[in-house]
Amino acid sequence: MNILIKIRRQIFLLKNKLLFNFSTHVRGDKKHIVIPAIFTKITKYLKHIISVISLISAYFIFKTPHYAFLFAIGVWLLLSLLERVLFSHITFFKNPLPNFNLCAEKWVAMGFGYPPLHMISQGLKPTVVMMFDDKIYARKIHDLILSWTEGSHKDTSSLVSLSVTILSDSYIFYIYPSLSRAERLGSYDNLREKFHDDFPQSVHKRKIASVSLGRKFNMPKSSSVIEFRKHYKKGEVVTLQIAFQKNIESNFESIEGCQDFRIVEFKIKDRNDLTRKDPEYDLIRYVEI
Repeated sequence: MNILIKIRRQIFLLKNKLLFNFSTHVRGDKKHIVIPAIFTKITKYLKHIISVISLISAYFIFKTPHYAFLFAIGVWLLLSLLERVLFSHITFFKNPLPNFNLCAEKWVAMGFGYPPLHMISQGLKPTVVMMFDDKIYARKIHDLILSWTEGSHKDTSSLVSLSVTILSDSYIFYIYPSLSRAERLGSYDNLREKFHDDFPQSVHKRKIASVSLGRKFNMPKSSSVIEFRKHYKKGEVVTLQIAFQKNIESNFESIEGCQDFRIVEFKIKDRNDLTRKDPEYDLIRYVEI
């Protein structure tokens, strides 16, 4: 990889890390500055030092009263700023990670199908197909997704997210554990109560270790994703299939041991409609750097 790209990506990751660690938080009617709890002692010492300086400033000789006034204002602003500081404590969650090497080249195609209206009324769902040219690898992907859904092929708790991001002449398909997976599993509830008991004045932040599977595909005018988008209605449950396709000319076929998933959390958006609330916003920016 080009050294310049590596540097730009490191800068991008550092920027996101700073935005995560240093932020603002509204409590009551006041806005506070949130910094990591590791700076608790430093902040305490700063308060003492500034207080001492403000006391001994009575013995300073300023050239004009204006300088003395500006100095007093500066001390007051610094103390006011430090009084607005809240400290953050981080809880680390880890979603199931792959125990095999990911190989994007084995993910060869995508398929999208939307059934006729009369078949939807009979229970048939819009369908998304991930196609691989290696059955063993496809089963590993299936099992990874199954670990995200806690062993269920009906993801009624919305533990997994699917998304399609439309570019000009291509699209990117993503599948990843939902950002709210910890809450939906109830893993966060007990920790939240314990945190508020132990650190009533602090802010609780979550850091998540996870993996997102994404692949970019061309989107000619005949692409099935175009027709799918015309019919798909936000909130519809989709069927996710993991299939085998030997080559681009052959039809895909089902794989023994790979059952279909029912996925609740699915979205399809244009690149320009993404916001910072969408994981794809940063995923795409990282790739485009």
